[in-house]
Amino acid sequence: MVVYEELKNRVQGMSMHDAALEVNHWCHEKVTYKGSDVRTSSPLNTMKYSFGRCGEESVFTVVALRTVGIPARQVYTPRWAHSDDNHAWVEVWVDGKWYFMGACEPEPELNLGWFAYPASRAMLVHTRVYGKYFGDEEIINSEDRFSELNLISIYAASKKVVVCVKDKEGVPVKNATVEYRLYNYAEFFPIASKVTNEKGQTSMSLGMGDLMIFAQDGEKFGFKPVNVPTTDTVEISLIWPQKDMLPFRFNQVPPVGKPVESISGEKSLKNAARLKVEDSLRAAYISTFMSENEIRLFARQYNYDASQVITFFQNSYGNHKEIYAFLASVPDSLHFLATKLLAVISEKDIRDVTAKVLTDHLIGAAELQYFNMQMDADIFYSYVLNPRISYENLSDWRGYLKNKVGKVLLEKIRQTPEALVLWIKDNVLMDVVANKHSRNPLTPAGVYDLRVSDKKSRDIFFVAMCRVVGIPSRLNPETQMPQYYQKDQWVTVEFDAQNSVADNRVVMLNLTNPENNAGIKSTINFTLSYLKNGSYRLYELPEEKPLNDFVGNPLQLAPGNYLFVTGNRLKDGTVLSDLVFFEAVEGSSIEIPVSLRQTEVSVESYEVPDLKISQVFKYGSDEKIAMDNALGKKGMLLVFIDPDKEPSKHVIQDISTVTKEFERWGGALLFVLSPDQLTQTFNPGKFVGLPLQRKFVVDKDNLLMKEMSRVAGKNLQSDYPVVCLISPEGKILFLTSGYRIGTGNEILQLINKAK
Repeated sequence: MVVYEELKNRVQGMSMHDAALEVNHWCHEKVTYKGSDVRTSSPLNTMKYSFGRCGEESVFTVVALRTVGIPARQVYTPRWAHSDDNHAWVEVWVDGKWYFMGACEPEPELNLGWFAYPASRAMLVHTRVYGKYFGDEEIINSEDRFSELNLISIYAASKKVVVCVKDKEGVPVKNATVEYRLYNYAEFFPIASKVTNEKGQTSMSLGMGDLMIFAQDGEKFGFKPVNVPTTDTVEISLIWPQKDMLPFRFNQVPPVGKPVESISGEKSLKNAARLKVEDSLRAAYISTFMSENEIRLFARQYNYDASQVITFFQNSYGNHKEIYAFLASVPDSLHFLATKLLAVISEKDIRDVTAKVLTDHLIGAAELQYFNMQMDADIFYSYVLNPRISYENLSDWRGYLKNKVGKVLLEKIRQTPEALVLWIKDNVLMDVVANKHSRNPLTPAGVYDLRVSDKKSRDIFFVAMCRVVGIPSRLNPETQMPQYYQKDQWVTVEFDAQNSVADNRVVMLNLTNPENNAGIKSTINFTLSYLKNGSYRLYELPEEKPLNDFVGNPLQLAPGNYLFVTGNRLKDGTVLSDLVFFEAVEGSSIEIPVSLRQTEVSVESYEVPDLKISQVFKYGSDEKIAMDNALGKKGMLLVFIDPDKEPSKHVIQDISTVTKEFERWGGALLFVLSPDQLTQTFNPGKFVGLPLQRKFVVDKDNLLMKEMSRVAGKNLQSDYPVVCLISPEGKILFLTSGYRIGTGNEILQLINKAK
């Protein structure tokens, strides 16, 4: 009713077309883009703290549209082909046809959005429907309660490719799993999965680029690279793994984009004016969150150290009342433990957790402290006190399970967690279908009450039950297998095996850096996957960790089959990748030299703009900055941004992740804004972690942007962000526009090569 009450009068009497646009403007008043973790917050929570990533914005917008009777669905590209990352947006059904829109990103018309051009380069665009579907779209998978639809033909040129799977004897394999994998964030990510028919075949429409297709029957697997424009049928033989597996080289070329519509003139100006008003309305709401003075007053009143609680309140945004209620209710004797509890959960948890849930876990863990006096404090805080297990919604399971399970079983579990393993095997029925397509696992309390569970929910339940009795437990950060801590080591639980096994990793994987390339990073340039039931699953390495930090610090692996992938993404989106399949034999030591395939460094063939005629103004003042003077001895990086749009926020984040490297470079770094982008809500101070030399400047008459557009041969003003690297001699080394991920690393590699 909250959303309906706000929207019903705004759209009353409008056509469905106009109402859809109006609802999106309302959504923009409430929510803007900000990246976060993979857990999707509820629509009301997203509205409460005023921001969300694209998946959360699109869920929020779909809910708002459906609330006033407009059919709507969330649409996804699981992974981009031309860039790392993915994106979600919204389609609305208006007058018998589906139209797209950017969620919380209102445009003057439907079928407009910054993502339209990237989507024309996609390999797959899909949506999910709960229930049987009888529409005209191509169906990827269909079950009684779920359908996955393929929408690629709406957004990009596409073609249907047939996959035929055979065993080593050449016999077609029925019910083989076919995974369509696309290089993204250094792994070959499965963007879709299908099952073969009695002829060993399946088919799907794909964008006109390259990808890798894997097939498996639970034991053996096979793979082949596919160039969609030149392929009608691909045959895959299930012959792997084998003892000696050679490296494999693959160049993944993304589809070519197609021109997209844009709107200028009066409609565009009116829309821009509305966006500024909506930004100010959202800013007014944000101003009601607790101020620093109010937080310090709370700390004095309730006897907390202000330096400990100020971050919790600031990170809570619109959830500050719940954090206030929780901390205010805690007795002085538990203040320290309460702050530890808030410290171990995620920032997103702080934004949407309730006081009731926090109190449940604080009281339950406090009762366990005397059992754990000999335990390392960090182990206790992270793996007993912590209510966060995976990416589930936090719930108050601790007190509930303690009261429901019974003292006899709890004591057995405390004595040996294997008693819990046996109890789950005997009492919890595995159902891989009922919750198969939910984004959210069952709560631990739900698993206990229902005695039915999917595997993920079962594993979370196991960890929760261990923590209830004070046994440290977790999902292994690399493999997501449930584990408990006993005698100073982690013991892995495999419900399908006879016994749990100590996490003794007896294979050493040594990564080396033969070319001493300081720019190579995990999850950007390399990943590791392990083979299980015929399919490779990602081994969770630390994100964006430099290769040099791995050198001399071997990864300790369990015996098995692995896949090591490296990749170098070029400016046009092409990836030069290498795949190394290997078997890790118990007691062995394996060395993998990590290097990236390169192309020749070339200077862009653009005419250099006359920087002497260009000047910009430092944001917030009339201080002029002459562009030719700003070049200096190291050169200059210009980043033209539209600060309220997602692509520009991504490039700012990309640069902030490599701040130290840019500071060592020492060149000028200017974030350039157009005058019409200066809203009441723009605040350079909110972009934390950027290089020290960065400056925000205003291109008052758009002279610099016009110069860049002229030399690029196209209008760049509608394709933010625009990134230009200029050498000290005035040569353009790099010029790109539009959405892409990894720009910071890409520029640094170019700077290092140019040296």
